[in-house]
Amino acid sequence: MIKLKSLLSENILTEAFTDKDGIVWPHFKDQKSVTALNNISLIVPDGRGIFVTIFGPDEINGKESSSHGHRLAKKRLGTDSILQFSWIYWNCVALNPNGVMLPSSMSAVVNNIFNANTILNLIKYYEVSRPIQTFPADVRTAISDPKNIEWWDTHIEYPKGTRITRWGLFSNTYLKPNYDKVKSLYVTAAPKPATPATKPGTAKAPVKP
Repeated sequence: MIKLKSLLSENILTEAFTDKDGIVWPHFKDQKSVTALNNISLIVPDGRGIFVTIFGPDEINGKESSSHGHRLAKKRLGTDSILQFSWIYWNCVALNPNGVMLPSSMSAVVNNIFNANTILNLIKYYEVSRPIQTFPADVRTAISDPKNIEWWDTHIEYPKGTRITRWGLFSNTYLKPNYDKVKSLYVTAAPKPATPATKPGTAKAPVKP
């Protein structure tokens, strides 16, 4: 198993693309893929009703305001712009050689995607590209707060009669629709899960004619 992981890592590093600014994209093979990623990450599915379900409406002095959750989003997400978070998220995924694309919890997002090394690489890329105004480190600071992690991983009722975590609802609405598009850019596709009837280590190789 260790040998297999090493070989996979070597394959990724061999295929990795280094752009003109010296930034290494471990899953991509050329600038075209980087450009495609940025185009994808700046297209956010419509989820205005979901935004209010997750973040609002805001309350100011005990009364509902017209900000529709933007104050709370800024606190819990580090930005009130889903588009800007989307760009930071997908680029963070692409710059992380070992990250999972769509973790099921915010705690996993913080640990597996927004780790310190990846954020440093993203800040370097952000400083030369600047397609958005939100600073990546601000997002990481917000989502890394233990109280915010707990808030994101808490279940809410949506739709009526069902329960889902806030992060689950957020990622299903704003990130999951672009998952296949981002994945298609990768040099090495993610491994497919074993079928339920197959136990790891017991599958036989097909017999050659």
